[in-house]
Amino acid sequence: MASEATKWVLNHLSRIEVYSAVTQVDDDLLEVAVKDRPPFVVGVLGEQSCVMNSAVKPLFSRSKRPSFITNIPSKAIWSGAAIEFIHNAPASFGRVGEISKAAWVEPVSAYREKNLHFFENCFEQHSRVSKVTRVYDRVFRLERRGQLPPLTVVLVDAYDMSAEDVRNARTTYGKFDIALKATSYGGVTSAAERAAESMGAEACKFGEFLGRLNRK
Repeated sequence: MASEATKWVLNHLSRIEVYSAVTQVDDDLLEVAVKDRPPFVVGVLGEQSCVMNSAVKPLFSRSKRPSFITNIPSKAIWSGAAIEFIHNAPASFGRVGEISKAAWVEPVSAYREKNLHFFENCFEQHSRVSKVTRVYDRVFRLERRGQLPPLTVVLVDAYDMSAEDVRNARTTYGKFDIALKATSYGGVTSAAERAAESMGAEACKFGEFLGRLNRK
């Protein structure tokens, strides 16, 4: 019997014209096809708060291996260990709305969410950063050279980062050192800076952050 999450995704995708076929092939697997592209398998999870490695691994023991993993509800966060396992499988992950984007990537398993991939690459390429560890989908631990202490960075997707955005990030992901604005437009409010300071952290835009990586 299919899980409620799988049923929801099946019904949702079946109503969207971009998908030429959506077929259930296992309790938690769907075969999806987009016009003029080969079909691929989507794994569906139903984790309520955080997608852990233990939930992901069983999907890859099925007769058909998934190329893309999604979770319902979409508000659940993803652990770094689960993401690493998915990428090494190899496969990709994301929200239901990203399935159609992944369908146009060859192979589908190579799909990466553009904005998050940009920041991860920037972290890895910075001369002060010696190692990048993904803690959660939007949280990275950066170990630095020159006897500088590591920094835990959370990416905040907001037009003008507010105090509420900073507090929500803390509630969702736990303690961090930097709340980094993940969009190029808008700014960081003084209230956000004060909220971060009250937590022993900082709130900043990307340009400021690059300079911050050089300081203790």
